[in-house]
Amino acid sequence: MIEPFIDVVTALWFGMLGSCVGSFLNVVAYRLPLGMSVVWKPSHCPRCQHAIRMRDNVPVFGWLLLGGRCRDCGQPIAARYAVVELALGLSYFLLAYVELFRGGANLPGGPLSPFGGAIDNVYYPNWPLLGLYAYHAALLSLLMAMLLIDLDGYRVPRRLVMIGLVLGLLPAAVWPWLHPTLAHSLLEPGGTIGPFKAGLYQAIGMLVGALLGAGIGTIPSGLPESARQPKNLVFAMAAVGLFLGWQAAMTTTVGTVVAMLALRLLSRQWPILRSIPLMVAVLVFTLLQIACWNQIVTLLP
Repeated sequence: MIEPFIDVVTALWFGMLGSCVGSFLNVVAYRLPLGMSVVWKPSHCPRCQHAIRMRDNVPVFGWLLLGGRCRDCGQPIAARYAVVELALGLSYFLLAYVELFRGGANLPGGPLSPFGGAIDNVYYPNWPLLGLYAYHAALLSLLMAMLLIDLDGYRVPRRLVMIGLVLGLLPAAVWPWLHPTLAHSLLEPGGTIGPFKAGLYQAIGMLVGALLGAGIGTIPSGLPESARQPKNLVFAMAAVGLFLGWQAAMTTTVGTVVAMLALRLLSRQWPILRSIPLMVAVLVFTLLQIACWNQIVTLLP
């Protein structure tokens, strides 16, 4: 009975980590397009300029305890901040369960470990599996940052694109098995992957993802408010292809197009749906791709 309890507590810890990352991404999305530093000045109220107190800066709970208002001047604090923190926290929580605690059974060729649960994969560290988790969490965080910037009507800054390239290329150059389509080599006796092969997979994935993102942008969606910066779709899909490969970029594209068509139909009755960015679909279907990858592969011819 102790193992399920430890799994829940550990997953909650990862979820809180994701919420903290989401809190930081709120700052990144606001400051980066304006050319402001994301590190030199602590979070503060844009109206009264008072720094947000440590106890008020706890992800999600801080916003709830404040009633969505600044403690000093009463200025409303957008619910978006708490929603982003909660969404990324839930993503990290879910990823811990489907990837870490199941020994990578969600990945092509998985499971990658005969052991399940937090004890055998986290507290007795399974470093390759933890690396894959961190790699995928980095992709979800990057897509969330792009989504927030797109929601504000800005183009994704070059600095964020370069950060995405470094996060995608550098770790996989050192540990090529981080590319999920190559991770199954960990199961092979003495299996090794050369950095050239991993780099080639990534380059193809990034190119295919960028082309698919550009293709989505050319489809008449009938939702003019949902794609303020079509090039952001190119950056997002290129990131999916870079981190996960061209096959994952294809299935994520299919999901995004289906979501686009569904929003077009539903927006006739609920016009508010027209303002939902298509980047939301990219993020959601990327998470589903990672969580259900093995099942998706078995469905393909």
